Amino acid sequence: MLADRLIRTLAFRLKDEWVTHAHIAITGGLISQAICDALQDSPLRREIDWRQVHVWWTDDAFMPEGHISRNETRVRAAGIARVGIPETNLHPVPASLHSDDAAVDRAATEYASLLRRFSPHGRPVPVFDVLLLDVGPLGDVGALYPGERTLDSQATVVAVANPPSPPMLRVSMTLAAIRNAARVWLLASGADRADAVTSALMGADLHDVPAAGAKGVIETKWWVDEAAARTVPRAIRYGVPAEPSPAA
Repeated sequence: MLADRLIRTLAFRLKDEWVTHAHIAITGGLISQAICDALQDSPLRREIDWRQVHVWWTDDAFMPEGHISRNETRVRAAGIARVGIPETNLHPVPASLHSDDAAVDRAATEYASLLRRFSPHGRPVPVFDVLLLDVGPLGDVGALYPGERTLDSQATVVAVANPPSPPMLRVSMTLAAIRNAARVWLLASGADRADAVTSALMGADLHDVPAAGAKGVIETKWWVDEAAARTVPRAIRYGVPAEPSPAA
């Protein structure tokens, strides 16, 4: 369902005679790998000239190219290129030069520069038609964790050192960059995400739950499974008023 929705969104965008390219930003995790598989299998995939689609990464581990910890490695293994996207249209976060390379700030600067090069009218980043984010158990998105100073950064890309979970060096787009996206889709799967999903949907402070600060210009959409949505109030889940409490 999500893959088909993504294809339809990109196809609609590319029908505009003034639009020559579409841009998407993808996250890490098993969900993105599943999306790559679904794109290949979708009967709608022929509705798009995939040579017009550019792919970016919201974040990645600062590890050598091909390392299994890198989101790029996993997404490539899942077959993102087999959809028909040219290699020149894949824009991964710069990798480390070797296993002891600690120049993560360099990678953040390089990625910010690359984003700017593909941005229209002096914008800092491309207008992503769809930006996908995996929501972590802490409400983290794209290696942006609760309480971190990076949440208030006005830069587009930041280095992340010593996060709560490995890898210990990462590069991530900031919330400032994410909010330039036309559509932000947040993905959550599993009961360990339930509290974070509920808090974000109920308006938590982004410093406590970073996912609450990830919003698109046109659309902010949540894609969650039953386990991740289990504590979300009925009024939010179904868009209906909560049932009144019985009279005392």
